[in-house]
Parts: sequence; structure tokens; C-alpha cells
Amino acid sequence: MRRLLCIIALLGVSSLAFADPAGDAHAEMAAALVAQADLHPTPVALPKSSAAPVHAAAESAVKRGGGPRTVNEGRRAADQASQQAQGQAQALARQAQSAASAAAGQQQSAAAKARAASHPHPGH
Repeated sequence: MRRLLCIIALLGVSSLAFADPAGDAHAEMAAALVAQADLHPTPVALPKSSAAPVHAAAESAVKRGGGPRTVNEGRRAADQASQQAQGQAQALARQAQSAASAAAGQQQSAAAKARAASHPHPGH
């Protein structure tokens, strides 16, 4: 990979020597890219696996007899929290809808009053 980048950089630099005067902008861009090229990248570090202790802990919990019950209790608590959040979200949505409805009614009433004031009826 490093050799390939070096070859590309050398080809880019050598093409700069033969560039025509009209292509100066391209030559400048190519020179800038060669200058920015990372020819010595750092090696990739893979993440270390920490999944083994998690599995061992779950297995030992099952051996102690606390595995499925604990999982079910956690699932039940998560379901309750989800239901509470949904209920709160629905209540907030209803409040927002009623507030928007009231604001629209007030705006419509104000517009009607403004129309009535600017266009009086002939009989009044």
C-alpha cells in the first residue's frame, strides 16, 4: 500500500514537470495533494474484545439460578418505562394540539374582528 502511494506521488510529481502552462491550476492542485499525502500511515489498531467476561458473568448467573428471572425482571421494567414514556408523550401531544387549536381559534377570532371593523355592515 505504501509503495502504491509512493508510485502515485512520484507519477504526480513527474507529470508536474511536463505540465503545460495552461494547466497551472491543475499542477498546483496536484502538488498540494502530494504534499498532503500521508505516505506513512499509522497501523490500524483493532479494538480489544471484552465480550468474554460478559458471557462468563451471564453463564454464572444462570448457574446460580438468577439468570432467566433477572432477565424477565429487566424486560418487565423496560416495558413499564416504555409504556410510561409513551403515555407522557401522548399527553404532551394532546396538550400541544389543544394549545395550537386554541391559538388558531384566537387568531381566527382576531381576524374576524379586524374584518368587521374595516368593513362595517350598511344597516349598523
